[in-house]
Amino acid sequence: MWAFVLRRLLGGIPIILGVTLITFLLLNVVGGDPALQMAGKNATEQDLQTIRAEYGLDKPLIGQYLDYLKQTVTFDFGKSFKTKQPVSEIIKERAGPSLSLTLPALLATTLLAIAIGLIAAAFRQRALDRGLMALAVTGMSISFLVYIVVGQYLLAFQMRAFQIHGYDAGWSERWQYLTLPIIVLIVVGLGYDTRFYRSVLVEEIGRDHVTTALAKGAGPTRVLTRHVLRNALIPIVTRVMISLPF
Repeated sequence: MWAFVLRRLLGGIPIILGVTLITFLLLNVVGGDPALQMAGKNATEQDLQTIRAEYGLDKPLIGQYLDYLKQTVTFDFGKSFKTKQPVSEIIKERAGPSLSLTLPALLATTLLAIAIGLIAAAFRQRALDRGLMALAVTGMSISFLVYIVVGQYLLAFQMRAFQIHGYDAGWSERWQYLTLPIIVLIVVGLGYDTRFYRSVLVEEIGRDHVTTALAKGAGPTRVLTRHVLRNALIPIVTRVMISLPF
């Protein structure tokens, strides 16, 4: 097992290097000259040379790529070309609000989608399954912008249930600002996740070990939770890891 894991990890190194190389080249080709952007249109050649030396932009392309790899591995992202602040400080400043929205939304969406997917899989090809999948497809078909506008209008303006702007209040009051966008994030992602989990669970239900468990007299709930859901965790966990806000 450990040999397999080690082989997969080593096999991923060329892929990671390839992705970083393509990203680096695209940033250099499409992004333009950062020194010119920072110095402005009226900058002298001496100003540009000073900025390039400060940020290491005067090095050959291979040297810049190696610096890029080193900074990525050591989490030393340098300074922002735009604000000249340390990038780590910018990330820290914005990570709190972002994670306080995305992590609760991801957790709630995953749990709800698994529960609905289990129900749909248990009643597959029946009216309940078709109804749930129709709702999921309908939810997927609506733009997230519609959810945002409708949510703000109904829940914030009409019902006055939530605040729609502000964040600096203490944690005891912050839920008023976070609840509405979290609800919107849940509704937006629920249809996609429900259809995916339902298909995974239906595939697992058709396997021989599930048929054997039912033939031995195991109850439907026990079969769904212990035999179906447990064996379907690999694709479920994979999807959750891909969806993590990092």
